[in-house]
Amino acid sequence: MNFYRDYLWMREVVIKYRPMLAKLGFIIIMLYFSKKRIIFILAIVVLVTIVIHFYRHPTKDSSSSAISVSVSRVQQKDVTITTQAIGSVQPFVTVSVKSRVDGQLLSVGFKEGDYVKEGQVIFQIDPQPFRVALQQAEANLAHDQAQLEQFKKTLERYAPLIKKGYVSQQEYDQAVANEKGQEAAVLADKAAVANAQLNLGYCTIRASISGRTGNLLVNSGNLIKATDVNPLVIINKITPVYITFSLPEQALSSIQREIKTGKLLIDLQIKDQPGTLHAEVSFIDNTVDATTGMIKLKAIFDNQHEELWPGEYVDVTLPYATLHQALLIPTRSIQASPDGSYVFVVGKDSSVALKPIKVGTALNNDTVVEGLTEGDIVVVTGQAQLVDGSLIHVENNAKLTV
Repeated sequence: MNFYRDYLWMREVVIKYRPMLAKLGFIIIMLYFSKKRIIFILAIVVLVTIVIHFYRHPTKDSSSSAISVSVSRVQQKDVTITTQAIGSVQPFVTVSVKSRVDGQLLSVGFKEGDYVKEGQVIFQIDPQPFRVALQQAEANLAHDQAQLEQFKKTLERYAPLIKKGYVSQQEYDQAVANEKGQEAAVLADKAAVANAQLNLGYCTIRASISGRTGNLLVNSGNLIKATDVNPLVIINKITPVYITFSLPEQALSSIQREIKTGKLLIDLQIKDQPGTLHAEVSFIDNTVDATTGMIKLKAIFDNQHEELWPGEYVDVTLPYATLHQALLIPTRSIQASPDGSYVFVVGKDSSVALKPIKVGTALNNDTVVEGLTEGDIVVVTGQAQLVDGSLIHVENNAKLTV
């Protein structure tokens, strides 16, 4: 640290005696280019002697004059460590509404962007072709059921006659086969009726969730098909919503510990909007992204007043650890040197002592440090003119006792 102290002393001397040094330097340069080289050498010797004298015997003015500074006390308290990320708002549930049958779209039961409730009719496809198909299936069923009754009666008549030999075994076996075949036909007809009923029901499309509708992609009067790639409309459930964000893997263990102790809440800040919202972390991905070293998290926000919208970006602040009895000082008080970070600590005699510190987490305008004691007074501004042992005058609190 002696090298840096010497550097600070030399800088102070240069700043204080700049006009005189400038004139002396000009004279030396003029002497160098003149023919009086002996005088030039003598001037160099005088300058070196003056510097050594100032270094070994500081002038009363340079050592006793008080330098104006502002100071602050070291505080000790519990602090919460936070991390920031950019979050993306995603709908809680997304449903792409498609038709399950082919037909002409007769009506739409909502307007684009409307909020629809679960079970609400949102599309109506022309049901007439499907009613006709159902009637045909029911007619086939009735016909085959009547035929089955006839085969059953024939088999009932043959049962006592075969024992007496009035009916051949071949005729009896044929009657049994006719009955079983007709029973299978009836079952197939019942399935056809059920399928026709399903298709008729599919003509009325209802909302499967409550949510906000998006852009209407098909209007009334168009012919739609079950094989269409594009949906008729997309419904997003936005109460609640997910907030998806990613954090460095180094924060994972702390986050997991916090979740085990209870709910882990995040703060949400919408750009250009006042106030802070709160959401609860609900999901931690089971894999860290190997390419980025980030892990994905999700939080749930109730969004009852629809403050957030899917696709929107929000600033996420996540408190993931608590430091107990941490020492805090203003970040501006911390100085850097080749040997590490340090601060100037104010002593009882209104002088300062250069003290090395270990710098921790930055919190807003303060920083967690090690190497100080609660109640210590550190210099916040004016350090540029200070060296170890400099006298100071406190600007921001003249009554501050040390």
